[in-house]
Amino acid sequence: MEGLDYWRLCDYLSVIQAALLIAGENPANCQEYVENWDPHNRPDGYEAAKSALQNAVKNEKLAANGVFAGEEHGFDYELDWHRTTVAVEDLRDWLKSRGVTRGFFFESLASGPEYLNPFHNRY
Repeated sequence: MEGLDYWRLCDYLSVIQAALLIAGENPANCQEYVENWDPHNRPDGYEAAKSALQNAVKNEKLAANGVFAGEEHGFDYELDWHRTTVAVEDLRDWLKSRGVTRGFFFESLASGPEYLNPFHNRY
């Protein structure tokens, strides 16, 4: 297995990890500090993927196990996107509902011509 393949073992991912994987990046390489980078230095597609995931969670279009920043100290703040997790199966279903059937979350499922992929609209 290669670096990204190990992420396929996960049943749950943080929103930050999921956004990085959608953008084609290995979360092991930058998940802890990607938010500290200037936006123009972040991986292509990361900001859009993270924003879409955050909005889907906030608007209950994507189920998540939300963890609030400051929760351990008795405060109720914004969701902590490094610790808020989504189930990979729910994420895959949400991506399909958005018309996304390629990329990290579908590579192992989509081999051969697109029309043979069970997620393709002409399957």
